[in-house]
Amino acid sequence: MRTKGWLAITLLLNASAAAASPREAPEPQTARSFGSVAEDTTFSVRQGQRLLIDNFAGDVHVMAWGKDAIRLATSHSRRTRIDIESSASEVQISSHGHMGPGSAEMDLSVPHWMPIQVQGVQTDISIEGSRGEVKAQTVHGDIQLVGGGNFVSLSSVDGAVKVVGARGRVQVSSVNDGVELNDVVGDISAESVNGNVVLVRSDSKSIEASTINGGVLFDGQTQRGGVYTFSTHNGDILVGLPDKPDVSVSVSTFGGNFSTFLPIQLSETRKHKPITFVLGSGNAQLELESFQGSIRLEKLGAALQRAWERTQSGEEDAEEAVVRKAREKARESQFKFHFENAKTKKDKDKNGEDSDKDEDPDHEEDR
Repeated sequence: MRTKGWLAITLLLNASAAAASPREAPEPQTARSFGSVAEDTTFSVRQGQRLLIDNFAGDVHVMAWGKDAIRLATSHSRRTRIDIESSASEVQISSHGHMGPGSAEMDLSVPHWMPIQVQGVQTDISIEGSRGEVKAQTVHGDIQLVGGGNFVSLSSVDGAVKVVGARGRVQVSSVNDGVELNDVVGDISAESVNGNVVLVRSDSKSIEASTINGGVLFDGQTQRGGVYTFSTHNGDILVGLPDKPDVSVSVSTFGGNFSTFLPIQLSETRKHKPITFVLGSGNAQLELESFQGSIRLEKLGAALQRAWERTQSGEEDAEEAVVRKAREKARESQFKFHFENAKTKKDKDKNGEDSDKDEDPDHEEDR
């Protein structure tokens, strides 16, 4: 009996010691996985490979350098690992969490020539110095690109998109913020839903810029045979032109007004129809459309900048105020005419008189 008692006590003590000091399961290892808080590694790449980065959350900053190698510095929790996979055509870098998507801060140095593609969800993306193709996509984050060549495609849902110095075809978009392009050479497609579209010093033969709730600024040069289309639903359009431009212009606005710093001779105009005119030789096409905003042609330089600042602050200049008051007075007169004409027609109908002789002066003007 005494022996059994000592045996029970010994087993109980061993169980207590095991519970107090549990064994840690070995951390799974991959060919390249980092489980520490910060890691820094460099590896060689070769011409023909492209870089793909997938990071669910955390900033990604890419800087181009002159080496045929990638340097990757990461900062993340111990529950996140960074995987690097390389093939003949691409290098993939991705973050993976222990129980879901990964989160990491990434700083990379990559060759100038290397095409780059970055995607994330809660990710700010910045890329500098690349001369190759650049693609970047995020949901909750900003995208900034300095450089880029051949083809550039950038999109964000809840962030701003900014491009400086790209050379090649450029496509940018944002849903709930603005897009800005500066010193871009190449065809441009820029769009936003709730933000401004700003194009400064753009050298392009084809530009299409549009927004729903925002303004459009174009401060660049037009080229012979070029087509430039700017549109917004609830916002103003401001276009900078030189003293002697060579463009054919079409202007459409329903609830706004149109003004220009240049003397122009309008072709035949009709209510709710585009205003068209030619400046100089008219060898480029400029199409402007705003449903509930004003459209203005302004001289390139300081005057254009001041006009844009007034637009953003909501300040109304003297010329716009005069036009607005004139339009309001015209609407009031038109309403008064229709009201009185309807009343007269009703009275004549009662008396059996012919009421078709009274006509709307707008119809007379149209004829």
